[in-house]
Amino acid sequence: MNTVRNDITVNYNYDYGQDQNLSQVNTTDSTSQGTTVNGNNQALKLVIDADGTLDTTTATQLADAYKAIFKDRKILLDFQCVRPLYNDLEIGDIITFDNWDSNLKLYGAAFSSDNFIVQDIAKRPDGCSIKAIKVD
Repeated sequence: MNTVRNDITVNYNYDYGQDQNLSQVNTTDSTSQGTTVNGNNQALKLVIDADGTLDTTTATQLADAYKAIFKDRKILLDFQCVRPLYNDLEIGDIITFDNWDSNLKLYGAAFSSDNFIVQDIAKRPDGCSIKAIKVD
């Protein structure tokens, strides 16, 4: 929940003399505010200060891009490998799993052969610990 942001504000048009941003754009997404498993029923804000000289179009596109990334909860897997078979994985590698239990669901969605990106890996001589995020 802490990574979901559906109200994005970008402060831009930085004035170095006044040491502040003079303009801002805002974009929101109501689809991630539902009351079912698909939403969280909260408007969670993210405010970004874009130092430099952005124009309105660029600032709006930046806000829309952040909204597209942060508006949904992401499935995060944290697991242990008990053999060093997967110690060759590195951060940023894409992995896929097989043989999911059909009754296993997160956020109301059943797993299939989804792709996950390795976010963190801690290697040991007898195995490793991996954190992976689902990617679309």
